[in-house]
Amino acid sequence: MNCICKSTYGFEWQGDSLLLAREALLITFIENFTHKFDTEPSLEAIQNIANIISWNVWQMDGLKGIIPNSCRNEIVEISDFLKLKQR
Repeated sequence: MNCICKSTYGFEWQGDSLLLAREALLITFIENFTHKFDTEPSLEAIQNIANIISWNVWQMDGLKGIIPNSCRNEIVEISDFLKLKQR
């Protein structure tokens, strides 16, 4: 049962859409499990699948391969006793 979700990966740029995508995957798992076995999955199984989904579907800028809006053009200056460093 775990291997089904372990082979599914995805990313989303916006955080609110990420939550909806994760929720949709979890609901799809529960609905398909119930249809196949005529019983709902246990709470432990649902929590296990939810944990896998949370690690396999993440927030990312797909064009840059980074966290969205994490690039900055500003220079941060840190004062030092000896000289001024740029980071």
